[in-house]
Amino acid sequence: MNDRFFYFGAEVTAVAPGNLDNEAVKSMWTGFTCTCGNICFVHSEDNRFCIEIGNPEKAELKENSEYTVNISENGIYITAKDYNCLVRGFLATMLKIEPLEALTGQKEQFRIKCGEFSSAYITARRMIHFCVFPETTLFSLKRLIRFAAVSQYTHVVIEFWGMLKYDCLKELSWENAYTKEQILPIINEVRELGLEPVPMFNMLGHASACRICGGKHVVLDQNPKLYSLFTLDGWSWNINNPEVVSLLRKVRAELYELFGKGEYFHIGCDEDYHRNDIAHTSAIPEYLGNLTRDIVKEGRRPVIWADMFLYAPDCKAVGEKYSCNAASSEAAENIINALAKETVLTDWQYDVTSAPWKTTLHLASKGFDVICAPWFDRNNCVSCVDTLKAGDFYGAMLTTWHTLNLYTPSIPRFGSMLGAEKAVFSDISDFNAVSAALLRRVAPGTCEYDKAGWMEKQISLSAWKPC
Repeated sequence: MNDRFFYFGAEVTAVAPGNLDNEAVKSMWTGFTCTCGNICFVHSEDNRFCIEIGNPEKAELKENSEYTVNISENGIYITAKDYNCLVRGFLATMLKIEPLEALTGQKEQFRIKCGEFSSAYITARRMIHFCVFPETTLFSLKRLIRFAAVSQYTHVVIEFWGMLKYDCLKELSWENAYTKEQILPIINEVRELGLEPVPMFNMLGHASACRICGGKHVVLDQNPKLYSLFTLDGWSWNINNPEVVSLLRKVRAELYELFGKGEYFHIGCDEDYHRNDIAHTSAIPEYLGNLTRDIVKEGRRPVIWADMFLYAPDCKAVGEKYSCNAASSEAAENIINALAKETVLTDWQYDVTSAPWKTTLHLASKGFDVICAPWFDRNNCVSCVDTLKAGDFYGAMLTTWHTLNLYTPSIPRFGSMLGAEKAVFSDISDFNAVSAALLRRVAPGTCEYDKAGWMEKQISLSAWKPC
């Protein structure tokens, strides 16, 4: 039995690359040391992606690993492929910190069990999608991004539902939307924590920038005179209007500038409900073909929801609850054949619990990189992971939508399914308790009632009626 530990106190010094010396990483260390600890960085003079604490025993980066960590009684040594992997290795190490006061009575003393471990993720691209609704505070968004970082995701897709102020058209945002100056520090923190921020803007369906069940429309509720930008019901963009193409190009340009350099741009394009509008549906292949090729020319790979070009019989996906929303086999083929080959197809399947996902196999057979996207249901997530293990697919993207106040624990759970290191207390407690403990560590010092945990209120009386 391994009973050897590296012990350390409230003040720790680490030799590391200078860009690791940022407030986000230092705040995470403080959180994982119960707000008792501080870490001071001495900037290393070489270009290696390594962290040294104490007098550690060095280790070589294992083949096919993002990072390798060696913890000895004399110190901690972390080596990694690049900066992002180094941060993940450091966060994985923080997950193993134990406070000693409950065990020995020693205040402001901590330990980590000795041993060597390397990353063992089942896919290199582990994405998560966050929506910024009018109800989403900057505090909650920042904390969710930290939660994703410690759960060892690699990319954060951020979709503003009418909640970012654009220069090209003021009606694209609500009056209480965030400015770019408010969002930029959060984007910067995404990078500091070893993730790539991915901008998203729906460029076909979901053009209201609001959930269809709520009946709101960010543009037309503010200025009905802009009706020509949309289909008659307002739900989709009027892709036959050249002004729409020009406007969406300007939107992308603003998001590129805000998010900085990156590999992807998510264009959404799901839930276009106009099967009986021939003028609209017949224009979709050319529109999406031009759109995806334009994004490639702009230096990004377009990411797109794939439901609109899935036809269940083609995928042999009849009999289970697959989301296949193409009107016909011909319609599906016309669209998928028009897309730029650099396009990443995101196969969202929220009700499928058996593997491999037939739709993912179908999309991959067309020669595209395919991402599997589950939601919060555990069995759905398991089938996604089993699908990834069954084939050489591009990656995974956990979606969260409007359910974060109920299903925040699914974020670390899915991360661990993908191979993320777990907290030292993960196997001794209820999963909700573990998730709450992690949430407290990534955002230390949260004392306001409505900010604690992942629900503003523990009970709701909205459905109560007097007898």
